[in-house]
Amino acid sequence: RNPRDVKFELAREIVARFHDAAAAEAAQRGFIERFSQKTLPTDLPLQTLVAPDAAGIRLPAALKEAGLVASNSEAGRKIAEGAVRIDGEKVVDREARLAIGAEHILQLGPRRFARVKVASTG
Repeated sequence: RNPRDVKFELAREIVARFHDAAAAEAAQRGFIERFSQKTLPTDLPLQTLVAPDAAGIRLPAALKEAGLVASNSEAGRKIAEGAVRIDGEKVVDREARLAIGAEHILQLGPRRFARVKVASTG
């Protein structure tokens, strides 16, 4: 047997023991969708980011405001490393901007997500 399948069975048993069978099934389905099929989560809370000007908000600032990184410098490094995606598409341009009125799912690495909408200052 595949070790991955054994891990799935063990995880299902543990979740079912502490919650119930339906929760175990939902957790397994969520894991497969997110990590095996690489689908974006849809249940994220919407955060509103304020753009400093009409050109929108720079990606490093958006990552920082969304709480995915601690600083613009860290954001720049993560972008350069190829660890940042916008709506599932890898971004390597540190000067990329999110337009006002746009809603996006930002992703940092395989597990950190934020759903954001960009608003104007006034």
